[in-house]
Amino acid sequence: MKILLPIILIIVSVVLFFMQINPIYTDLKLLRVQAKEYDEALKIATELEQLRTELAKTVESFSDEDMARLDHFLPRRLDTVRIILDVDAIAKTNSIILENLDVDDSNATPPAQGNVPGYIGLNSVGLGFNFTSTYPQAIRFIQELEKSLRLLEVSSLSVAPVANSSGVYEFDMAINTFWINR
Repeated sequence: MKILLPIILIIVSVVLFFMQINPIYTDLKLLRVQAKEYDEALKIATELEQLRTELAKTVESFSDEDMARLDHFLPRRLDTVRIILDVDAIAKTNSIILENLDVDDSNATPPAQGNVPGYIGLNSVGLGFNFTSTYPQAIRFIQELEKSLRLLEVSSLSVAPVANSSGVYEFDMAINTFWINR
């Protein structure tokens, strides 16, 4: 009997360990890992909140003129009329008349519906047109488009000589411009 009691107690303790203690211990390890992940996520969220506050202070420090320039560079909404007027004004300063204007807003997406905090989406709209000019005029026009405050990307450009005309070319151009949903 003296030998049997310790063996029974050892067996009971092993069974208790595998049936009760080990599952609880495994759950505890998992909870510690999750707690560590949550702590890291909370730390990142705190850092992002601080960064957001700093950026908000920086934006508030911009002058109205700088904000207007920034809004012109990357507007908050799609304004195809303004885009066309800006490009046409640059063309007119170079004695170029734009023809066959075509707005391609297939990449355009409407602003986010509802309150989506922190939603920012970059969208683009294409503008195609053609014009006839001399090569130097066209180069000046493209350089001024490049220097304009509006964010523009030339997506295609083709050049063909005009029949029976020396030094005059037909240009077919497509550009993309962007706006941001905030």
